[in-house]
Amino acid sequence: MSCESFKEVFVTDNEKDIDAGMTGADMRKIPIYFERDKVKDLLLSLKTDKSPGPDGLHPIVLQKCAQEISLPMSHIP
Repeated sequence: MSCESFKEVFVTDNEKDIDAGMTGADMRKIPIYFERDKVKDLLLSLKTDKSPGPDGLHPIVLQKCAQEISLPMSHIP
């Protein structure tokens, strides 16, 4: 198979569209917030019959604490 067959899937960035003045460090400073109610709803919708994730917290714990932890989680960058 030749490289020509994959040519369509690759895109080249248009340098004019890229903001050259913004670095990775600048992008990390952009605050991102989620609505507390949305975070709480997502925590309450976790499937409690699943295993804990890489953080070791079982979904039941997250679900039971959804009201208390939804505000701090909504501000995690």
